[in-house]
Amino acid sequence: AFNWGLSFPLIKITLDYISPHAFVFIRFGITLLLFILIYPKIFNNIKWQDLKYGLILGVFVYIGFITQTIGLVITSAQKSAFITGTYVVILPFIQYFIIKKVPKLENIIGVILVTVGLFFLTQVQYSNFNIGDFLTLICALFFAIHIVYLDKFLNQNGADYKALVLGQFLVMTVFGLISMTTYEIAITDEFFINYDTMAVIYLLYTAIVCTLIAWIIINRYQGYTSPVKAGIIYSMELVFAVFAAYFIISETLEFDQVVGAVIMVTGMAISEFYGYIRIKKSKA
Repeated sequence: AFNWGLSFPLIKITLDYISPHAFVFIRFGITLLLFILIYPKIFNNIKWQDLKYGLILGVFVYIGFITQTIGLVITSAQKSAFITGTYVVILPFIQYFIIKKVPKLENIIGVILVTVGLFFLTQVQYSNFNIGDFLTLICALFFAIHIVYLDKFLNQNGADYKALVLGQFLVMTVFGLISMTTYEIAITDEFFINYDTMAVIYLLYTAIVCTLIAWIIINRYQGYTSPVKAGIIYSMELVFAVFAAYFIISETLEFDQVVGAVIMVTGMAISEFYGYIRIKKSKA
């Protein structure tokens, strides 16, 4: 969550030197190559059914990433963080309809507090809604769907997490290549790559840390928690995103944003620990 939050301003800087579709393709192309180098025998050890689940997840992730990346060109890093974070509001409903799992009371309280905190943290009330915000809202919807289906494939279908990761990286790389060549190169002529040392470093950081390592972690361990609790934890990236935007690209940080961050962390704490406290008290 920390590294995802840090990536918001870094990606915004990098998009001054590389077009959005090209960024997505290169980011996931690097990730896919490194993943295969780490697991060179992956294609010999996976089941087609598990890989298919990964490909499905990859479609959700691609739609989320490409809409967020294009939206970030138009909107601010803070607004992007807020709207992306609304997936925590969508998650309980998606979870119920897909896996018929009702969130616990503490999870619902956590979702409400996180959403209220997000509102203050990102100061979205001071900005007008634009097309970049709409694209980011689509991103939030598909991120929520991805979280719930990942839980379904891991827990109900018993899929191998490595196959899921591979499928997602394959889709992201192939779709990124297609969208870059057809949309940015052939249709709009908006493709560009301008060399900049720091942009290269930021691109490698998002590919290796924010994608490769992060995706292995979430696909390996999300199955041990619920989709809603996972979503609340992931939403902490937005706390880090706003503070990172302040320190890295000098986006303003006001008192109400600090208050919002505290509310969000409180919401996460209630969702994560209230159940344990209640059990401990009942045993006492």
